[in-house]
Amino acid sequence: MSNKKKVFVWAGVIGILGVGYNAYHCFDGLTQNRIGYLYSKGILVKKDHVKAFDWFQKSAEKGNSKGCLNLAHYYYCEKHAIKKDYQEALKYLEMSATGGNSEAQLQLARLYQDGLGVDKHQTTAFEWILKSANNGNPLAQALVGQAYFFGEGIEKNDIKSFEWYQIAAKNGSIEGQLQLGSCYNKGIGTSINDSEAFRWVKKAADQGSPIAWDRVADCYRIGQGTEKNPQEAFKYYKKASKKGIKESQGKLASMYYKGEGCSQNYKAAYDLWLESAKEKNPQSITNVGICKLFGQGTEKDLAGALACFQQAADLNDALGKYYLGKIYEEGLGVKQDKVLAKKNYGAAAQQNDESSKDALARIKAEEDAQTILQKAEKPE
Repeated sequence: MSNKKKVFVWAGVIGILGVGYNAYHCFDGLTQNRIGYLYSKGILVKKDHVKAFDWFQKSAEKGNSKGCLNLAHYYYCEKHAIKKDYQEALKYLEMSATGGNSEAQLQLARLYQDGLGVDKHQTTAFEWILKSANNGNPLAQALVGQAYFFGEGIEKNDIKSFEWYQIAAKNGSIEGQLQLGSCYNKGIGTSINDSEAFRWVKKAADQGSPIAWDRVADCYRIGQGTEKNPQEAFKYYKKASKKGIKESQGKLASMYYKGEGCSQNYKAAYDLWLESAKEKNPQSITNVGICKLFGQGTEKDLAGALACFQQAADLNDALGKYYLGKIYEEGLGVKQDKVLAKKNYGAAAQQNDESSKDALARIKAEEDAQTILQKAEKPE
């Protein structure tokens, strides 16, 4: 155990077991904060948030910045019977932030952003985020990049946004690494560089970010910034999907459906799309309909397919509109209706769906041919 940890532990042992809970006045603010931490985590003693709150309060009264921060958290989060009080949270965060605590500076900025205990003020929020960033807080550094990107509390500046994301990324911020990758991918504040985009997103993925797993999978799937590798894409989509990333679930389903990077498995694809469809994802609803239409991974169900395509079309999904047109054109489980077919093809074509454009052109050619034939057969 390091000397620092020994001091921490023995401060708690002496404070709680030796001198006693009521002898808080014997300790300095740092020790009082440490004792509060032990109570808050249940280390060496039974977890007791009321006692933790009291120790943090005494620490804060002696001006300890960490004690102020921990006390503010109790007021801010309404922890364990401590009544939420944004005014008190603001007071102690200001004390801690003024003392140079970067975490308190960041939390104080959020109060100003959300107008909690104080009037909303984006400029003041940015100033506190910047102070936290300059004190080395990687998350704050990423948020400064975000502020410059969106122009929140400061004039929009893509170059400065890129520079701050770069600082945050190099200091290990997952958000900074993700956003730096996005900057390289889209050419925001820098030149487009697919290799650098992949490198930074992969760093975030290696730190366990499910969102990064999804993006890394995208790169492996199409070979962007790295060699194309369907097996790696499948692996990362599967990891992200298990963590609830909806986009990954749909992409993983597509890979199962096509046998891309894995053995073809219609049932697995259908199950994933069905789960995603419960969240009103229009593309997934359409894909569930396709499975029902062709009996892939589930029983063939024309009525069910029609219901899916109609729901997806109502959610403005172009492919859903195309298949709704196909259902009516071919009379699949419904009465054939060319008018409804053309209506749905037309709606999808307006969204640049090429299959619908082809279907409309084919129908028109058929109708033109029929007109010519009728004229030819009509006696003069």
